[in-house]
This record gives sequence, structure tokens and C-alpha cells, in this order.
Amino acid sequence: MMLRVVLFLMLFGTWQSMAAEVSPLVNIGSEWRYYDGSKAPNYQWHTVDFDDSNWSVGKAQFGYGEGDEVTETSFGEQATAKPIAQLFRHYFIVDSLPSEPLTLNLLVDDGAIIFINGQEAYRANLPAQYHVSAQATGTFIEHVWLSVPLDARLVKPGKNVIAVAVHQLSATSTDISFDLGLFY
Repeated sequence: MMLRVVLFLMLFGTWQSMAAEVSPLVNIGSEWRYYDGSKAPNYQWHTVDFDDSNWSVGKAQFGYGEGDEVTETSFGEQATAKPIAQLFRHYFIVDSLPSEPLTLNLLVDDGAIIFINGQEAYRANLPAQYHVSAQATGTFIEHVWLSVPLDARLVKPGKNVIAVAVHQLSATSTDISFDLGLFY
């Protein structure tokens, strides 16, 4: 019994120290600007200087069709011709540059491409030749988070922007989901 208590305390202490070392840049459940319209916006939507002031604002988890959304996005006017992509932008401040890799935690159904400060950082289930109208090439098990290391050089001191396009597998898909955390 004593051995179990010691092991628990060792594991709990290790978990606590690991948790204390993680610093969020973008928290899961954060507020984002988003575009869920049927017409594609300017092709520069993912860049730092893009004006997203007319986009909607909401908190993650975004989507429709699963019932666990905090912000329900639109699926368009026709159930059989839904927009393939929904776009998201979030600004964050970096006080000091991280020396370790970043960790991206991503919840997405079906595919996504992530840009940090206009640079592609990660893509999942999307073709090599990206276009905002591209269909996802696969899907993930719903409600499963991906955890991916990213190069810390993607961020800079001061204001940063992360831009994400979430893509459907087809225009008749019944659901879409998105949430993201970025940590160092």
C-alpha cells in the first residue's frame, strides 16, 4: 500500500510540474473571428494584415451537427451544397520567444490547414496543392485531439495571428468541428 501511495505522489508531482511548465499562447475554447459564408473571401485571408473586422466573433468549440458546439456556425442555405471551408482567425501576444517547440492541440472534423503569421504551420487531411475550395482528403475520429509539435520560429515578439481553414470531406457532410490550443 505504501508503495502505491509513493508511486501516486511521484506521478502526481511529475504531472503537476509538467503542467506548470506549459504556457498557453492560444487557449482551448478561445474567442476567434470566423467566416462561414458561401463566397470565398480575399485569398489573403490567412495573412497578418488581412482585415477581419467584418467577420463574426465566437468562442470555440465551433461547428454544427454534433450538439457539443459552443458557437454554432452556419452550414449554408442548401443541405446538399454546404460551403467546403470555414475560416478562423485569432490574435495572440508573445512576450518572450519560446526556446522549445510549440505544441499544437487540434480538434477538427474533417481537415484543416493552420497558418501562423501567414506561414503554413500544419495541415491535416488536405491535398498538397492547397486551395480554399479544396475538399478534405480524409477525416479523423470525432472528438479526438491531435497533438503536433511546431517550430517556435513561427511566432515573433508582440502581436501574432493564427489562421485556420477547416474543410469538409464533401458538400453534403452533416457536421463540422473546430477547436485549437497552442502552447510552449
